[in-house]
Amino acid sequence: MIRNTFVLLFTLFLSLQLIADETIIQGNIKGFESKTIKIGVFSDYITNEREWLNEQVITNGSFKLSINLDEIKQVILRIEDKETSLFAEVGQVYNVSLTFDEEANSGQAFNKFLNLSFPFPKATELNQQIKSFNKAYQDFFEQNYAKMMYKGANKETQAFLTSWRKKAESMELDFLKNYIIYALANLEDIRGGDNYTLGNTYIKDQPILYHHKEYMNFFTQFYQEDFDQLTIKSGSQKMMKALMFEESLDRTLEELNILKNFESAELTELYLLYGLFEVYHKKVINQESSQKILQEILKNGQSLENKEIAVNILKALERYGKSMEAINFALLDSKQQEHSLIDYRGKQVYLSFWANTSIPSLRELKVMQKLHAEYGDKVHFISINLDDDPNINKSVAEANNYTWDFLHFGGDYKLREAYEITTVPTYFLINEQGGISKAFAEGPIEMERTFFNTLK
Repeated sequence: MIRNTFVLLFTLFLSLQLIADETIIQGNIKGFESKTIKIGVFSDYITNEREWLNEQVITNGSFKLSINLDEIKQVILRIEDKETSLFAEVGQVYNVSLTFDEEANSGQAFNKFLNLSFPFPKATELNQQIKSFNKAYQDFFEQNYAKMMYKGANKETQAFLTSWRKKAESMELDFLKNYIIYALANLEDIRGGDNYTLGNTYIKDQPILYHHKEYMNFFTQFYQEDFDQLTIKSGSQKMMKALMFEESLDRTLEELNILKNFESAELTELYLLYGLFEVYHKKVINQESSQKILQEILKNGQSLENKEIAVNILKALERYGKSMEAINFALLDSKQQEHSLIDYRGKQVYLSFWANTSIPSLRELKVMQKLHAEYGDKVHFISINLDDDPNINKSVAEANNYTWDFLHFGGDYKLREAYEITTVPTYFLINEQGGISKAFAEGPIEMERTFFNTLK
């Protein structure tokens, strides 16, 4: 009897623990009835790969999403191509109100944002404290930006840094404290702080906060293009040899640590991951060597987090390898006729994504017209319009007498995600068998030379 009671109590305890660890975000939104709302987190802040954890159809203007978190994380809410985020603590319940401002988002082909508010905000809640700091930071920046650009706001900047560092020291929640510390570190970097001091203070002697937005913002800003420059510096020959010819992770990390003096193998490896991701398409490093090193990190990396970043980088890089088949679609043209990508096999396809809100898009369509006139018998030209209103696609094509295939994305936001379209115009060159020859290819001005050399 006693044993059964113990088992029952223990089971109840585990059940309560599971409930306590469940984080819930619930609320309301108008104008999106029967649309799907997704919730996710950033898998890492190097590739910004998202991991979607749950989704629900919005019913009667409301939703309720639950996820399991193991630490405080930035949580993303997404409806179609519209997003917002908040910072969620383990086991908390968040009541939110979402709205979409058409006017504020007008002209935005991308990065459309949902407004998020808390109906009953508490000043002590994490998001409210971050909002309060962000407001103070933004106000300071607006008031002193001009001076800072001419290094004339040192006194004001130091006063702001000192004041908020003191406030951060008294905060109990480490996530909030680090949020402020690394936002201030970014400010120090922007004003031209000493790189040696900044690196030692905020990175080399500190734990790596992989899932902390502000830490990783500082890390990526501080080391932006640093690896690119390192590869051409005097003294980097041994590191380049280990990376490109020996294709040895251990030797690469050893030589890299000599150059950067990180002392921590895990930090050295994270720096290498970010560097390889940054320079991959520049072909500073042989791409096959980069992939072999990433595969080695995937197997023998210094931490689970570094292994996960390696997976995400490989996924991003291999997604558009030459052997990768272009993702098929079935979209309507301006005459409501359907076209599938698979129907274009047999010739190269020059695929473009564009929007009427993008001046470069409209300008390059004019250039495309000349390219189509010259090579339209040898290459299929397809332009996919990403404006919400399908009539824009028809009117632009007819007004300019564009005669190649103008298709509308038809609200297929998954297609945009699949091709990773984050800006327009974006181009792809697809081979005769339907494989991607070149992702994020050159625009029509530069592509003319490629067609001339390969098709004439």
